[in-house]
Amino acid sequence: MTFCLPRRTLGRTPGRTLFGTLTRTFARNLALAALLAPLPARAQSPASPTPPDDNEPTLQAYRLPEGAQLDLDGRLDEAFWREALPISDFRQREPLEGVTPTERTEVRIVWDSERLYIGVLAFDSEPDRVVARTLQRDRILQARFGGPRFEGDDGVALILDPFDDDRNGFIFATNPNGALFDALLTDEGRQVNVDWQGVWEVAGTRTEEGWSAEFSIPFRTLRHPSDGRAWGLNVLRSVARKQEQMLWKAWDREGGGFERVSLAGRLEGLDDLPESRLNVEAKPFVLGAGRAARPDGAPSGASKGSPDLETSATGDFGLDLKSEVVPGMVLDVTLNTDFAQAEVDNQQVNLTRFNRVLSRAARLLSRKRGHLRFRRARLRRPSGLPHVLQSPHRHRARG
Repeated sequence: MTFCLPRRTLGRTPGRTLFGTLTRTFARNLALAALLAPLPARAQSPASPTPPDDNEPTLQAYRLPEGAQLDLDGRLDEAFWREALPISDFRQREPLEGVTPTERTEVRIVWDSERLYIGVLAFDSEPDRVVARTLQRDRILQARFGGPRFEGDDGVALILDPFDDDRNGFIFATNPNGALFDALLTDEGRQVNVDWQGVWEVAGTRTEEGWSAEFSIPFRTLRHPSDGRAWGLNVLRSVARKQEQMLWKAWDREGGGFERVSLAGRLEGLDDLPESRLNVEAKPFVLGAGRAARPDGAPSGASKGSPDLETSATGDFGLDLKSEVVPGMVLDVTLNTDFAQAEVDNQQVNLTRFNRVLSRAARLLSRKRGHLRFRRARLRRPSGLPHVLQSPHRHRARG
């Protein structure tokens, strides 16, 4: 505690005046300390946990009884689908923000010891006008600025955030044809890795009331904790002929969007998930080539097996290995990485003034796109080399 001595008392002879001044100063500081003492005590007390928001959208997953089997046909005609509670409180993002959608949607989630099943009923007042043209994988959605968007088809997309970190998630989507789309979402849409391909199944079908779909996603495809925490979940549906986009959560145009994992709803009921076992994914590759050539001076009628032909053979092999060490930590090992599927092998004619950006389709690099950054290496100019000769394309002749 600091005591303040009035300046006017300095230099005076100690006496009754100085004693009275010190007494008043001590009393004033003591009273001030008594008033401020409770404030730091309350500031240093441990913060109480934030109570859960009762208004936060929540979907309760239903645990399948023993022996229950799912026929993956997209029809949701099994009895357990009726036991699962659905969500249907969607809101439009386009064209009318926050308005009740013109078509009803119901989503249910059930699970067993190995898989997560998601059932979607996409009701439509004009089922004959449902648009579904795409069958190719990873084509029904496009990763654009502002998040993934459907490209001309009716469809349903889901985001799963198993660790509930409000940043990253898995995207799964389909259309009435049952086309597959999957991607990894990083940093709430800053990176969308469409080249990632998980192991899962989906089936879609048209019905008299619209269309429906069933997703079957193994837990081994989803890296997840086993502590029973709630997952992040959001659902997006597109009605192509009306250009209507509806979401379960984060439907605001300003600050919202399907890619905003931090604004997603919650998936609860996954209390007894199996612990992560040995999860190893191995992808070997073998390449081979043979060549037969007729040497100079050999007869022109030499057959393939003729000793007059010079033959040669080449080959190569490699392995990509992926293993989950602990939940949330994945080990990637590569031996002689396979770059045979990179798009750079395909010749493309660019008639614009903008450079083309080619994605790296090598499996090891594509699934780490949200965490790795690639930059062009700059060559240093050797000493003594003229600057004009070192980079001739950057300098034009003058005169």
